[in-house]
Amino acid sequence: MHVPSNPATFKKGDRVQERPKGKYRDFRTNERKKTEGNTKYKGGRKYTIVEDPYLSKENGAKRRMWMYKIVQDGTTKVEPKGQNMIILLEE
Repeated sequence: MHVPSNPATFKKGDRVQERPKGKYRDFRTNERKKTEGNTKYKGGRKYTIVEDPYLSKENGAKRRMWMYKIVQDGTTKVEPKGQNMIILLEE
């Protein structure tokens, strides 16, 4: 069983946000971009970590990663999100 060598980056109570996606993720055609305009979603939803980090189940490559139970601002639904998908919120 593989255990990550890096420690968990965040802890319970930290404020985090979704990391920005890559520049070239908009796969719409130029014509569609012209008619619809810019996308509303640019990432950056804000969350609060509500539980201590835990290790995920092994994936196909027998790897595990740090997971966090988080709550998005304005909602009460708790959802898991990996450490690779969030960054510390700098306000």
